[in-house]
Amino acid sequence: MSTTPFGERLRRERELRGVSLEEIEGATRIKIKYLEALETENWVGLPGGAFNRGFIRTVARYLGMDEDSILAEYTLARKDLAAGTAVRFVSLEKQPPRWPRSVNTGAILAICLAVIIGISWLGYRGVSAAWRAASSHRAARATRTTPATHAPVAAPGPVEAGIVAIPSRLLEKSASERVVTGNAAAIAAKPYFQMKIEAGKSARIRVVADRRLVYTGHIAAGDTRRYRARNTFEIFSSDSGAVLIELEGQTMPPLGPSGQPGGATFTRKDMEAAAGGTH
Repeated sequence: MSTTPFGERLRRERELRGVSLEEIEGATRIKIKYLEALETENWVGLPGGAFNRGFIRTVARYLGMDEDSILAEYTLARKDLAAGTAVRFVSLEKQPPRWPRSVNTGAILAICLAVIIGISWLGYRGVSAAWRAASSHRAARATRTTPATHAPVAAPGPVEAGIVAIPSRLLEKSASERVVTGNAAAIAAKPYFQMKIEAGKSARIRVVADRRLVYTGHIAAGDTRRYRARNTFEIFSSDSGAVLIELEGQTMPPLGPSGQPGGATFTRKDMEAAAGGTH
């Protein structure tokens, strides 16, 4: 593995190929401020979560670099940063005993274990009942034939309060609107187009495809979900920096600032317009 610092190596590889930051922004739709933050290792200036790794993988692919190698160097750079954090240790030998000597700790542990088992059992019964009810509801909906023009629109629940959908026409895009790969005619001919959601950390999301709610709930760190729609996707997340979104292989901008809720709407016309850019 290279001994050159991660950001410096990324900058050198770009300069050796004679590629400017503007060219990468136009080709990948990653903002210049994020590209500069990667090359200067300004982690605070990046959206965080899965977006950092997605940006690095996209830039490496565009420059013809080994994606896994540069990601490993990024991980090592972040570990070096974490290693410099001061840790405060407290000696337990000087602490007074938390339990009086007369207390039977074995009995207390047994009681706590019994309470945990009871709570777990009740939780399991509740989840099982909710799952069966949801399955029955989905089966009943599948047997009904409802005109597509009257498909219900799921209203956001209390968890999604404060999440506002961002119209696709307001999303910040690069000036040249170029992409590495894409074909507007091929996308227009597809009956469906696909959205991929990758979670860098746990969050609550809501996905609506063609005005039909397809998922609402938690997504764990490291999970990947894929959905398809004919014309429209709506995505909401309780943490904008927790999820990385790709449409037909193209990385989308963050839903909002990391740590805050956000959402966006993507349409087939947006995909066709992006794929029809200059290569």
